[in-house]
Amino acid sequence: MLKQVEARNVLLNKFYNSDDDFAIFADNDCYLYQGEKYGYNDKFVETFKNIPLENLNNIDLFVAINPKNQPFTKDFETNKRLYETRWSFTPAFIASGLFVLRNLKKFYNDEIYFDLNMIKEDRSIIACEDQDFPIQMIMKDYGTFVCNNIVMKEEGSNTSTWTKNDKELRKQLTKEGHDYISKKFNLPIQSESEKGIWMKMFKKRNTKLKPKLVPIIDVYADETKSLFEGLL
Repeated sequence: MLKQVEARNVLLNKFYNSDDDFAIFADNDCYLYQGEKYGYNDKFVETFKNIPLENLNNIDLFVAINPKNQPFTKDFETNKRLYETRWSFTPAFIASGLFVLRNLKKFYNDEIYFDLNMIKEDRSIIACEDQDFPIQMIMKDYGTFVCNNIVMKEEGSNTSTWTKNDKELRKQLTKEGHDYISKKFNLPIQSESEKGIWMKMFKKRNTKLKPKLVPIIDVYADETKSLFEGLL
C-alpha cells in the first residue's frame, strides 16, 4: 500500500502533466465548512475558477484556514465588506488537509514533489512532510499562503492516527520532522530558536511572501459588479 507521500506524488505527477492551471488536493477526511459564518466556502470553487489568472500572480500554493490553529470569526466580522470583493492571503508554509496548487510544470517548467526520503526503512513517515513540501517551493522562490476567506473541516481533527492523541509522542515526532527539515534546508533548530524564525528567514529570501489582497469581483456579471463599486 502506498504511503500518503507516495500517493500524493502520483496525483501530483498526473496534475503536472495535465493542462489544468490549478488543482485542489484534499485528504479524505477534509472538506470546506458550509454556511455563511464560514466565509466564502459556499462559492469558493465557482469563484476561484473565474478569477483572472493575472490576479493570482505569485500565489502558487495556498491552504484553507484550519480553525484549530487560526481563529477566524473576528476577522470575518471585521473584514466582511472587504472580503465580499477581495480574497486575503497570508504567507505560510503548510500544505495539509486541503490545499490548492498551481501547475508548476505548465507555468514554470518545474515539478516539486513530497520528499520520499521522509519514509523510513520500516515504512513509517517522518512527520511534517506537509511543511517540507511548501518549504521546497519557498526555497525555489514560489509563493505559498493561507487563504483567509475559506475554512476547512477535518473529520478526524479530535483524534490522531499517528500519535494516538499522546501529546508527548506528538511533540517528539514533530521535533523529529522539524530537525529533518532544519538539516535539509540549513535552518535553525526550531526547538532551540525564537518563535517564527523560519518564516522570518523565508521572507528575507523570497520576495513573494507578502500579504496579498486579490480582487474577485471580476467574476460577476457586469450588472452585478456595479453593486460593489461603493465597496472599493
